[in-house]
Amino acid sequence: MAITRPATRTNQAAPQQAPTGNLPARQQQRGAPAQQEPKGPPPIVQFRDYVQARMTTLEEALPLTIPPKRFVSVLMTALQNKPKLLECTFPSLWNACVRAAQDGLLPDGREGAIAPYGENKDGKRIAEIATWMPMVEGYRKKIFETGKVDMWTVQVVREKDEFEYELGD
Repeated sequence: MAITRPATRTNQAAPQQAPTGNLPARQQQRGAPAQQEPKGPPPIVQFRDYVQARMTTLEEALPLTIPPKRFVSVLMTALQNKPKLLECTFPSLWNACVRAAQDGLLPDGREGAIAPYGENKDGKRIAEIATWMPMVEGYRKKIFETGKVDMWTVQVVREKDEFEYELGD
């Protein structure tokens, strides 16, 4: 008669054998969600990094009254409020930012705005192109900064209204 001994337990896991046969490259566990390929950073983060790499150009273009960090903060808020801008080519979006900085205006929707357009100069849709558009409040700001205008009054005149006006200096 053979003598049997109790098996001894160890904390080491048993070595797993490599699966054999025709299996997919990645084996998915049951009940686990399918794994996706790792994605890069979101477009807004990519553009923020794009701006940070070109910050000296922005600093040179901005007037002393607008700190570069404030401009970038307003820009990032504008991009979050209008995600369609992130579909624009980064060079066109960057050029729109530099034009805003050169004008000394913020792309906040009041002083000016960056808008996406889908056509190039040939009228063909190749990519979304960002365009800088100064707005009335931006023009007012620039006019008042000159110091040559003290007051700006705007009134609505409708058809058949009677009114008098006097041209000033």
